[in-house]
Amino acid sequence: MEFVKIGIFSDVHGNLEALKKVFHVFESQGCSEIFNLGDTVSLGGYSKECLEFVLSKTNCVNLLGNHDKDYLDNTYEQKQYSHTTTGHKKAVFAQLGESYRKYVKEFPLYVEKEYFGLKVAFMHYALTGNPDWPFQFLQVAPTDEKFDEMFSFCQSDLIFFGHKHELCNLVGKTNKMYCDVGSAGCHPRNTAECVVLTIYEDKSYCLSRIATPYNRFDTLQKMHSLDMPDSQYIFDFYYDRKDV
Repeated sequence: MEFVKIGIFSDVHGNLEALKKVFHVFESQGCSEIFNLGDTVSLGGYSKECLEFVLSKTNCVNLLGNHDKDYLDNTYEQKQYSHTTTGHKKAVFAQLGESYRKYVKEFPLYVEKEYFGLKVAFMHYALTGNPDWPFQFLQVAPTDEKFDEMFSFCQSDLIFFGHKHELCNLVGKTNKMYCDVGSAGCHPRNTAECVVLTIYEDKSYCLSRIATPYNRFDTLQKMHSLDMPDSQYIFDFYYDRKDV
């Protein structure tokens, strides 16, 4: 039976080792297409290197996340409910400089593709339609009914997104499948995480979540070596939380 394999990840947040690990998974699995669902930059110490890495991959579609948009707009003020401090973002964006904005400007908010008649959508999170801030508020405890409401703009059968850094699979009342792929490497586990989606010609599919061991403390050492503001605080909240 004919099939296609697709690699999906999100929210790598400047974690180069985790990024390389998930791409190794995609290569070993024979993925012909890869979707990066956004937030390539910020938090970790390798934002520049991560951007260069994904831009070098010709089979990788890079979508715009909220941190990527902040870089694009040069907006570094700490947002409400965010634990990414102004000083930290300012340092990251200064490290990136101006040259990458022309590439990030081309990152789409939303991609929809069809495989054997099955429609699949990729995005960072549910969208508002407002170009100034296109992302809806995070749902703390999502339900199938809430996702049906949030993603009503999308008519795809399968909908993939990130942003919340938490794994979630739900099937709505509309029979849409919602998959939060989580974060590739911005979480308190020693694993780089991604999804491999296999779609078959009879429109059936298999969704595999794959976690590969790596050393998450490398990103803290890099932040310290760059003397990045609030690096220990950022690491403790995003990479080393004990309440998750």
